Amino acid sequence: AAQRAEAEANRGKKCSFNAWGNLAVLQCFLGQDEALTSIDRGVLCDEGEVRPRLVRCLVHLSRAARGPDPQDEFELAYEDALSADSFANHRSPVALRLRPLCPLGLGRPESAARAAHQALQLNGAPVTNHLILAQALARQGKTAWARFHQLLARQTWPEALLQPGRYTLTAHEGELWFESAEVLLG
Repeated sequence: AAQRAEAEANRGKKCSFNAWGNLAVLQCFLGQDEALTSIDRGVLCDEGEVRPRLVRCLVHLSRAARGPDPQDEFELAYEDALSADSFANHRSPVALRLRPLCPLGLGRPESAARAAHQALQLNGAPVTNHLILAQALARQGKTAWARFHQLLARQTWPEALLQPGRYTLTAHEGELWFESAEVLLG
């Protein structure tokens, strides 16, 4: 699909984000560094859209988890998450899930807790946001509240992702997306 998109771009046709975005998501899931190159090509196809920013945020979060300089990757992910959230008028469930992860990775538990709480108020990803709240509150020494949010996360945990290493795959309107227990756990 990516080769087809590149060939169309070379012939002067408008490129398709879906081809590059789906390739980037798959490469990200497989832990391949080429994911960043693919998503950057995809962003050029649809600069004014939400999904390219979300996928690039996911790629940066993945690189932060396995790379030598996580701080820079978390900063880049945070920029994309905020941008995507703004473009989506705070209505993208994926942006509402990814946005609070970034400040947590940057060592900003107050910002992470605030973003997760806002996301919950906007009906964003209860499992992830309760886990982020639990982690952020624990880092602030608020252990009772942290346990409360951990319990709420357990109550809403997707059954398909109960075991580490399990994942789900969706392709809503041709857009590939992976979820794993590890991604939900941050």
